[in-house]
Amino acid sequence: MTSVTAGPSLRPLSRLWGLGDTLLESHRSSGRLSGIPRSVQDSLGALRDMSLKSQDSSSAPSDMPLKAHNLLGALGDMPLKAHNLLGALGDMPLKAHNSSGVLGDMPLKAHNLLGALGDMPLRSHDSSGALGDMPPRSQDFLGALRDMPPRSQDGLGARRPGGMLRAVFPTKRPRRLRRTPAVRALVRETTLAPGDLILPLFFHEVLDEARPISTMPGVAQLPVSAAADQARLAKQHGIGGVILFGLPKAKDPTGAAAYDPEGPVPRAVKAMKDAVPELLVITDVCVDEYTDHGHCGILKADARGEMDVDNDATLEVLARAAVVHAQAGADVVAPSDMMDGRVGALRRALDAESLTHTAILSYAVKYASSFYGPFREAADCAPKFGDRAGYQMDPGNAREALREAALDEEEGADMLMVKPALTYLDILAKVREASPLPLGAYNVSGEYAMIKAASERGMIDERRAVLELLTSIRRAGADFILTYHALDASRWLG
Repeated sequence: MTSVTAGPSLRPLSRLWGLGDTLLESHRSSGRLSGIPRSVQDSLGALRDMSLKSQDSSSAPSDMPLKAHNLLGALGDMPLKAHNLLGALGDMPLKAHNSSGVLGDMPLKAHNLLGALGDMPLRSHDSSGALGDMPPRSQDFLGALRDMPPRSQDGLGARRPGGMLRAVFPTKRPRRLRRTPAVRALVRETTLAPGDLILPLFFHEVLDEARPISTMPGVAQLPVSAAADQARLAKQHGIGGVILFGLPKAKDPTGAAAYDPEGPVPRAVKAMKDAVPELLVITDVCVDEYTDHGHCGILKADARGEMDVDNDATLEVLARAAVVHAQAGADVVAPSDMMDGRVGALRRALDAESLTHTAILSYAVKYASSFYGPFREAADCAPKFGDRAGYQMDPGNAREALREAALDEEEGADMLMVKPALTYLDILAKVREASPLPLGAYNVSGEYAMIKAASERGMIDERRAVLELLTSIRRAGADFILTYHALDASRWLG
């Protein structure tokens, strides 16, 4: 064994490199430092049985490199599991270290030292000064342990008897839980059921029969007289509810038909609730279907002389429409306009009319998306000029989505929605994490049309694609999904 003498002029590891060959067996068998001579323990600066006062008074050698000081500070803050891992590494054969690829370039004596450190009290780690000359790669590895998730620390520290790391394959075989449909169903993390789906319906005031929508195969504008049958169909399929959109006989600049008690939506609500009282009926609250210019509010010239939606004037129209829908029997009103303050305006108006039981589903996060194209044919609401980027959200913004959701929650929203769904799954997940409110997502018309077009051309299996798409929306955090696939999906789900 290399002789050592106490004295501050010698670097810490120069006193230790000779320990490994002589003391290795003693260290491995005991897992302690008790078999190491007192002079060597003194050189470590970390007597295992030293009193707390003595430990506190010990200090790292003044000639230790700054990087080593920093490393020792890291060890002091290291979680207990990481300390334990150091002990485990010390007991691993050198071959195992090399095969792991993380400590392969560390000297054997440093490996042995790690084993000693693993069993040393925390203060001893701080004061030992024993890692000053460890190769940089080894130091980096030790520093990384501090930031490892506990699960990773546990995994690295797991050992078989004899000191070898525990094997994963072939003992661990995740495919066992994928073998049969029954097993897969048992362990499925995200489920999809008809009750998770909301069916959008378009009621036209002047139609006598259904009018198919060319851009949305399988979807049609419906006469109000079909409302009761649609309610019974929804109940038969077990879907979670319906959301209604209206197309009036006549339009004007202010969208006054939106709050007409004899308009298509109030009449359809009454018919559906009469036919199936227990059916959940939601109404979309906006004026784009009712204005002759196609924008979601009342227009007003701004300071530059350009026409823009007057936010505050529009709130009054929206509030009046929500009250009419609720009085007709709607369970939930859903403002989709993206005006500032509209949730609070609706809540105050509903409460003033003793409609406190009517819930508000806010289109809290609605992006200015190109995927609304087919809907604008269905609802006859394409803007006659400009676009809706001045009030709907910029597709590049994520933090703004959280702000919008938080504001609507504060104003009294009972539920929140993200629209569109498929291209904003990341936003859906962020809102889910930020808010405890029930959260919906709108699988919009463009997303629906893409699936239909691809399946008609034989490019994809429609059934599998639809169920996968809807499951992905649920997995991202949606409690319920507004989707034109609702009836088909409910049949496929059984």
